[in-house]
Formats: sequence, C-alpha cells, structure tokens
Amino acid sequence: MTPMIDVTFQLLIYFLLGTSFVLGEEIYRVDLPDRTERRERGEGTGEDPIVIRIRSQSAELNDYRVDLEGPLSTLPTDRSLAEGLRASIVSAENPNGLVSRRTPVVIAPSADTRWEHAVDVFDAAVKAGFNRVAFAPTSKDAPR
Repeated sequence: MTPMIDVTFQLLIYFLLGTSFVLGEEIYRVDLPDRTERRERGEGTGEDPIVIRIRSQSAELNDYRVDLEGPLSTLPTDRSLAEGLRASIVSAENPNGLVSRRTPVVIAPSADTRWEHAVDVFDAAVKAGFNRVAFAPTSKDAPR
C-alpha cells in the first residue's frame, strides 16, 4: 500500500510542476465581417480606415513593430497601442479626437508575423472601443 501512495504523490508533484498556469485570453464581443461580399476601403462609412501594419521582430511576446496608416498615421508611439487608439476617438471627454468609434480598423500583418502579435493588436483595437475591426484579407483570401 505504501509504494502505491508514494507513486501517487510523485505523479501529483510531477503534474503540478509540469503545468503552466497562464491567464486566459480575454473574450471580447466582436462582429467579424462577412467575407462573402467584396468590400472596398471605407465603403459605406465615408471614412478612411485605420490600417495597422504589424511585423514581428522576434518570437518574444511584445517584440513587434506597428505602423499606422490613414487618419492616425501621426499617432505617437510612446504609450501603448490601446491607450493611443482610445485617445484618438472623439467623445464628450475628448472633443479633440480624430476618429469615431465607427471608423474601420484594418489589421494587416506581414507574412512572417506571429499570430500572437496579430491577436494582441486586434485586442488593443477592440479594447480601445472601435466597433469595426477586421483583418486584411491575404492574397489567397482576397476576392478576384
């Protein structure tokens, strides 16, 4: 009986040490675009979209480069992306903002960008309060 209890505790210790406790990814309610119809840049909104280009520098968690195109191309990069995007939205608290929550945000990762980095930028845009966030179609996804 003693060896069986000993093996049980060894397995328990093995699984406790071998498990990594990682915080779960946050869940946001986001309506993804319908890819069956062809959409042009800013179609239907009258606004130019904010294009966020992402390029991974390495496999590290926050080691990627973000370039903004469109109305926020001059957004300062000294603060986090979510804070910068949130500060650019016109609201009662921020009448000097440059864009509305309905401005389309298009995330365009390069071919070698890690998925974690693209999702991190997507989460930042949604956290900032934008309602229309989508990934740019890749060449194989683009309608012909």
